Amino acid sequence: MRREVQAIVFVLLGAVLLKLVISGEYLNYVRGVLTIPLVATGVLLMAFGALGFVRDWRGREAAERTRERWVEARVRTHGPGADLHSDDTQPDVEHPDTQHPDVEHPAEGHSHGSEGHGVGWLWILPVFVLVLVPPPALGSFSAERGAVTVPKPPRSVTYPALTGSDPALLAVNDYARRAVWDDGKTLTGHTIELSGFVTPRSGGAWYLTRMKVSCCAADARPFQVQIVDSPIRVTRDAWVKVTGTWVKSSSDDPWKAVPLLKAVTVNGIPTPSQPYE
Repeated sequence: MRREVQAIVFVLLGAVLLKLVISGEYLNYVRGVLTIPLVATGVLLMAFGALGFVRDWRGREAAERTRERWVEARVRTHGPGADLHSDDTQPDVEHPDTQHPDVEHPAEGHSHGSEGHGVGWLWILPVFVLVLVPPPALGSFSAERGAVTVPKPPRSVTYPALTGSDPALLAVNDYARRAVWDDGKTLTGHTIELSGFVTPRSGGAWYLTRMKVSCCAADARPFQVQIVDSPIRVTRDAWVKVTGTWVKSSSDDPWKAVPLLKAVTVNGIPTPSQPYE
């Protein structure tokens, strides 16, 4: 890849990364705690690209000055009629684009504009795709391919009693763990509020789902709560807020149990800026 292409790719990647951070779209791919590292990476990429342009420009200027000095010396030595295109008297000037062994020198029968096959520009295509058609956050398509049961939490996880007035706002993964692995002890007697997107279930039922990530969307794991007696019909991937009460699962085995919530109200909400938990 030619240096100009490398510099352009660096600048574009850095600009797109900063654009995703500023617009908030990066939260569709990673957690919010990575904001500062992403900004720093974007700035560094653009800086490397700018340095590449400066270095290439200075290298071309140095090569041109060397060429001019050689021409002047050639004229002084051999007179105004000297052959300035003689190969055996050309100065040994290393062009900035010929520092890599796989790049042919123009003197070998190729023009400067035909170096390589131009494949380096293909690196820019994913950048434009990311800008023009940004992938959405993970939804029901991914959730349907994950487990409905709740994985056993680490021993360090505790379930403190719910405080404050009802409805108690809980994360979907927190409710699911309390409902299955704590047998709903801290949920009994409370009205709970959960927010997530709709994942259809066979038979007309549906799950309230939220993806939990450790770092980014690549390690996302769905946590799903089956909604019982929904008062309204919902559509796939719609974001809703559900208030209701805990219902014991039909299975006593926590490895097979599915968390349930008996709905009182179901209301549509806008897609949150942070879709993951």
